[in-house]
Amino acid sequence: MDLAPQAPCNEKSDEIRLILKKAIDIVVDNSEYKHSKVVEWNGSILEYALRKITALPRSQPYKYIVTCKIIQNNGHGYHSCSTGTWNPQTDEHITYKFDTNNMIVVVDVFSLAASS
Repeated sequence: MDLAPQAPCNEKSDEIRLILKKAIDIVVDNSEYKHSKVVEWNGSILEYALRKITALPRSQPYKYIVTCKIIQNNGHGYHSCSTGTWNPQTDEHITYKFDTNNMIVVVDVFSLAASS
């Protein structure tokens, strides 16, 4: 099984990355990590990203899965993994990572072409 990253195939990859960056910039900005704010930040990032991504004009219908992880950057390790099966010609996984000296935010978007 080849687990090497696939070359970008999604016609909106760059736009999606910009949306993810903007979502994090709007919601988190230069905030200090606060455990009490994480649920709110996660929800706001996900809501903004999904609303903007689903509004992108597409050549065919897509389904999206968006996840957001916010962790305190305190020197402890963090590992995450996901897997799935898809059509590498139409589907894609996009990750955007934002980190500061006190917080790490990772947003993943799975773009899956909807069956016609």
